Amino acid sequence: MEVVDRQVKEVIKDKIDQCMEQDPEQTMAYLRANLPMLWSWGATRFVFDKSFRLLQFFVRGRHHHGHVWIFLNGSNLFDFWLSTPQGRIKAEVTDLYFDQLAEEIDKAVEYIPEYTH
Repeated sequence: MEVVDRQVKEVIKDKIDQCMEQDPEQTMAYLRANLPMLWSWGATRFVFDKSFRLLQFFVRGRHHHGHVWIFLNGSNLFDFWLSTPQGRIKAEVTDLYFDQLAEEIDKAVEYIPEYTH
């Protein structure tokens, strides 16, 4: 994960022309596929920003407490950012397939390798 000192919407402005239309319900279905994982993040306040084509929500995880922003890039792959509540980027993960999205967010927000299922 790359740590950068920029705001999420500032980064998106550079990518918006080449992005795909994101269906927020479909993205939520990918996240809900493993509901206990989603719950473990303490995820709340789900909002889809139509102008920036971003799904945003707030998490209270072990490794990250702040926002998660999900974007469908021009390659039809997902990018996500973790930010402070003020929108400052703490980490960026790019080019994920839909079946990788929840697991990669979990690694950044909550995952503890010692826990077993």
